[in-house]
Amino acid sequence: MRFETATCAILSREDNNPAYWDDDVYPEWTVLRLFRYFPGQVIGAGVEPHYHDCDEIWLFIDGVGEAWLDGEPQVVKPGTFVFTPQGVVHRFQMFSDFRNAALRTRLVGQRRGVHLIPETHGAPVKTGDGLVVPAEAGTGPIVHPQDRFPLSELRVSRGAAAAALETISSTEYWLAIDGRLSVDVDGTTIQLASGDLAILRAGATRSVAGEPGVHGFARE
Repeated sequence: MRFETATCAILSREDNNPAYWDDDVYPEWTVLRLFRYFPGQVIGAGVEPHYHDCDEIWLFIDGVGEAWLDGEPQVVKPGTFVFTPQGVVHRFQMFSDFRNAALRTRLVGQRRGVHLIPETHGAPVKTGDGLVVPAEAGTGPIVHPQDRFPLSELRVSRGAAAAALETISSTEYWLAIDGRLSVDVDGTTIQLASGDLAILRAGATRSVAGEPGVHGFARE
């Protein structure tokens, strides 16, 4: 299911960029090219040291582990997010079962939609410092040393979702994880199930309600 107007895009879990690297799924007016939920990942999961031709963010919904940015280890806990600008070599290793969500910006430069390995693809050109943000700091404003972080807010919310009717000044992303979300945008109501995403453009009038559960939220 995909529903799109001038002020919103609603993507079902199946339509929410299943190819991961497809830059053409999200509307042109969005900073992000991906905000996708990955359920049911197991203890020991991780990735090799690599970098990208885009900025990438991992939002850890639950679980504990470690993330390495340019060789420096950082603790990962529920609600932590890890920001790796283009060219930052990173990896993570989880010490429990976990769930997370992936976010990324548009591919640039050579636009290689893969894990880029320094020994194979050449040394990366670092564009900024990585950032590890604990859950309590995700409500923003999020400060990055080089002002490269693409969002002002990014968090996991637990409990009943609620956002009053208002005209928003920044683009918002609402990701259903556990429990349904009901999004009303410019008079149209859409129900979101697990993995579905609502992208609401700056200038839209919206309200959000949801049963007790878990959802992801980002604001540009």
